[in-house]
Amino acid sequence: MRISRSVLAASLVAMVVGSQSARAEFTYSSTVNATNTFGEPDPGTTPPPGATGSISVVIGNGNSLLFTSDFPPPATSPMITDIPGGSDVTFGHVSFVPSATNTTLTQYAVNFNYQLTIRDVLSGDSGLINYTGRESGFAMGGPATGSAINSTFLFAVAPSTLTLDGKVYNFTAHQPTGPGSVGGVLTDGAFSLNISTRAVPEPGSIALLGIGLGGMGLIARRHLLKKAQATEA
Repeated sequence: MRISRSVLAASLVAMVVGSQSARAEFTYSSTVNATNTFGEPDPGTTPPPGATGSISVVIGNGNSLLFTSDFPPPATSPMITDIPGGSDVTFGHVSFVPSATNTTLTQYAVNFNYQLTIRDVLSGDSGLINYTGRESGFAMGGPATGSAINSTFLFAVAPSTLTLDGKVYNFTAHQPTGPGSVGGVLTDGAFSLNISTRAVPEPGSIALLGIGLGGMGLIARRHLLKKAQATEA
């Protein structure tokens, strides 16, 4: 039976790519640390990995920012990463706590570090990643309907991958949201990232692909040789 090169190629690619798909169930937990870095040049001092569920940072004139996390124990419902696009995880929030009386406009800058523990459910393997950044802007306290805040962020996640139980976990940081204020109503901010997985290619699969491609090359060479001989005849 003759098998066309296109069919052979499609079969080999499907075999290797298929071996790279990965279903993973995981749980996560996070801790947070933060420090006032106003007056420091960007990016400012990065605080050490967080060790608490929440931390309040005074930003001046009686105002503060409250950073919270889902401090351990870890989430009990496993998340799944083989759905299209992976899973989005919200692991922390930030709230503006204004002064009740001081209406002075306050410029601020706070650096934060969320440390996440990712645990593969099947194997029990776990690893750590850090989501670090800087929140800065202006805030103003006063009566509830008069307080206001705006925020801008610098942020990054590292490492961007972890290998747990033969699966590569990929982490993509989302743009943080808030905190903010609309019509005198304060809204919290949130920190999140996307987690997806793929299998580590097995050496046998890679070897199989190499052998298959080599065979395709040999078939193509023989085909060209026969064509050349026919032309000469």
